[in-house]
Amino acid sequence: MDAVKQALAIALTSALGVLFLRMLAESVRALFKKSSSTETLSAVLKEKSEETGESALGENGLRNGKKVYRAVFETENGDRDALISESEYNSLAEGARGTLYCRGGKFLGFTPDSLARSENDEKN
Repeated sequence: MDAVKQALAIALTSALGVLFLRMLAESVRALFKKSSSTETLSAVLKEKSEETGESALGENGLRNGKKVYRAVFETENGDRDALISESEYNSLAEGARGTLYCRGGKFLGFTPDSLARSENDEKN
């Protein structure tokens, strides 16, 4: 009888192990798919700022003596904080409405509606 109980315990443990591994694989697959797809959101540039010197904390830690440019975009899902380039900082105006592009939570770009309209006008 002990051999039967032991065999059942091994079978049950194996089945649970296989189920756990399947669930883990599906979770990893879903996470990878989410982080590799580009998210497109309607947004408004709520605020932009520049920081210089030791207080300018960028993605890779302190950037001593270099400027870091930040933007806060307001979306229907809440505010998104992003590091932006100097050229983006200089060309974007607070209050601009447009499309925000992100991948895995990382900022990819922002296209103001006025820029998108002028590009369409040039095509016509």
